Amino acid sequence: MTELQPYQIPLVITFVLLINLVAVPLTSLIIQKTTRWGEISEKYPLRSEFTGKWIKWQTLIFRGWSRAKQCIAIGLSSDFLYVKFMPQILFPYLKPIQIPWTHIIAIKEKNFFLAAYCEFVIQDSPSLTFHLSKGLRKSLQNYSGTAKVVLAFGKQNGTFPESSF
Repeated sequence: MTELQPYQIPLVITFVLLINLVAVPLTSLIIQKTTRWGEISEKYPLRSEFTGKWIKWQTLIFRGWSRAKQCIAIGLSSDFLYVKFMPQILFPYLKPIQIPWTHIIAIKEKNFFLAAYCEFVIQDSPSLTFHLSKGLRKSLQNYSGTAKVVLAFGKQNGTFPESSF
């Protein structure tokens, strides 16, 4: 293997910077267009910072075929569901979202072989489907306020039937 000559170092740095300046925005744009993240983030932009503990390394499933595998963080408060890509430095153009619990009209539990999924059906928007572990789904029930009500029950036709959480 040959060593880099002193005159080659600026060329290598320039090449790496150009790749990052093209690849990161292009990847973000592809994710926005193919997954509808852009549509959701325009409708539910982050208006206030989440101050609680983020539940990190979650998987988000878009349209049943596209996945953001273990690069999603979820934040829960009594009023909002917060979702962001992480680490944010890799996804600078994919804005975090803040969805009011009142706009989540149903949470459906789905099972596929050994995996369990939670689909958050959002009023007038594409739904979000999360792959959450059984332990995490149980720990979500411990959150207080509206979040606890919504996560414990799926709202359907104005009623709150028992769910299998």
